[in-house]
Amino acid sequence: MASKVIPWYKKKAVSQVKTDYAYHHSKYVVKQQTERKSSSKSAHLVQTQATEAMAEPAYTIPASRLTTTTETEEYQRVTTNVGKGLAVIQEELHRMRMATKAQVESIAIQKEVKDMMKKRGDLLEEVPRMPDFLVALRPHTVWEKTPVKLFCTVEGNPRPIVKWYKGGAPVDPLSAPGKYKIESKYGVHSLIISRCVVSDTAEYCAVATNQHGTTTSKAMVTVKRPAGAGESCQLGL
Repeated sequence: MASKVIPWYKKKAVSQVKTDYAYHHSKYVVKQQTERKSSSKSAHLVQTQATEAMAEPAYTIPASRLTTTTETEEYQRVTTNVGKGLAVIQEELHRMRMATKAQVESIAIQKEVKDMMKKRGDLLEEVPRMPDFLVALRPHTVWEKTPVKLFCTVEGNPRPIVKWYKGGAPVDPLSAPGKYKIESKYGVHSLIISRCVVSDTAEYCAVATNQHGTTTSKAMVTVKRPAGAGESCQLGL
């Protein structure tokens, strides 16, 4: 079989295409290499800038912020004084804490003692006892038209009943309204005679009685009349 003959103009077109392809291929290869070099240079530049940034000198305190020797000494002095002040405050707080603790303990002890005394008192009150005068009557000498107050303190279990006597006769406040006043408060018993006269001179008795016995306390009351107003009436003790 005979080979096919290619016309000359077609041979020229094929040669031209090959030439163009080789040209464009070479241009593409050169472009790729250029871009690689450019990328490498950029990476190197970035690395260089980073290295330079890391190699920058440390921060330097401005001169305006630097303290002088005098300021340093003043700061040290103030710091020392503050430290001493804190130590004094801590010592004072410790002292106050200890004083408060001692005071609290003292209050607790006092409360405990009071509770014990109260319990003891309750126990004593439960024990049957005959009347006993803790404070007895005492004698009085007064001027005429002045008041006088007789008082005594008595204890016992059960609580005694106190009655008043004048010269052996019971004192009756109703017999002379406004003249006698009998009071009994918190274990203190009293007889008040208002505007004494000479006839009030007598021996007064307080008689305390309960189911276990009777006790008596006596005292003399003497009423004197001013000089020139007559002789005073006085009974012997």
